[in-house]
Amino acid sequence: GGQEVAVVGLEGAEETTIDGNAAGSVVRFAQGEGPGSSLSGFTIRNGAAECGGPCAVPECYGGGLYLHGASPTLTELRIEENRADCHGGGLFLQSSSPSMADIAVSRNDAESGGGLSLTDSSPSMERVDVVGNTANEIAGIYLSASHPTVIDSTISHNVSLESVSALFALSSDPLLSRVVITENSAPDGATVYVDWSAARFEQVSITSNTAERGAGIRVDDCPSSGPYPTLQGVVISDNWATLDGGGLYTDSGSTQLIDVLI
Repeated sequence: GGQEVAVVGLEGAEETTIDGNAAGSVVRFAQGEGPGSSLSGFTIRNGAAECGGPCAVPECYGGGLYLHGASPTLTELRIEENRADCHGGGLFLQSSSPSMADIAVSRNDAESGGGLSLTDSSPSMERVDVVGNTANEIAGIYLSASHPTVIDSTISHNVSLESVSALFALSSDPLLSRVVITENSAPDGATVYVDWSAARFEQVSITSNTAERGAGIRVDDCPSSGPYPTLQGVVISDNWATLDGGGLYTDSGSTQLIDVLI
C-alpha cells in the first residue's frame, strides 16, 4: 500500500484552498492508501478531469478527488467547483472505501455523478452534504455495485438535465439514515432511482423535489424475490412529477414500506 501520510490544513477549509488550476484531478489516492493516510481541513476546487474523448482513461474521472484502490480518511473538506468529462465531478471512487466525515460537495459538474461517482466502493459517509451539483445524467450521487453508508447528510439542489437528480443506485445496496433529500430537479428523469438494489432508507425525508417520473423515488427491476429496497420511517411529501409518481413510481419493482408517509 501507499505510505501513510496525514495532510492537514491547520487553518481549516475556510482559510486553506488547494486549487487545481483546471489541470486534472486536484488530489489523487491510487497507491493502496489505507485509513492511516488522511486529508483534512482544505477546500478542493477548480479541478478538471478532461480527456476530450471516450471515457476509457483515468484522466476522464474525478475532478476534485480521484480514488482507485484506496481507502484514506477524509474529513472537514469543501469540494467545490470541479468538473469531469465523464464521472465524478467532485469525487470519483473505484474499488475504494474511505472514511468520510464533515464534507461539503457542492457546485461540481460532470457527465454523470456531478457530486460523487462510486463503482465497487463502500465508503462510510457521515455529515456529507451533496448540494448544488449538476450533470447531464446523475447529478448528485452515482452508485454502481457499491454499498456506502450515508448518515446525517443532505442531498439538495442538484440538477440533472436528462436523468437522476439526487441518487442513482444500480446493483448497489446503500444504507441512508437520517438523510434529507430536498429541492432536487430532474425534468426528464427521477429524484432517487433504485435499480436491482436492496437499498435501505431509514428516517429519510424526501421533499420538494421535481422530476418527470418518480419525484420521490423510482424503483425498477427489483423483483419480489429480491433484491428490493426497504423504506422505514421515511417521509415522501410535496414532490412534483410532470408525468407519473409524484411520491413513488415503480416499474417491475417491489418495495418494502414500514411506517412510511407518502
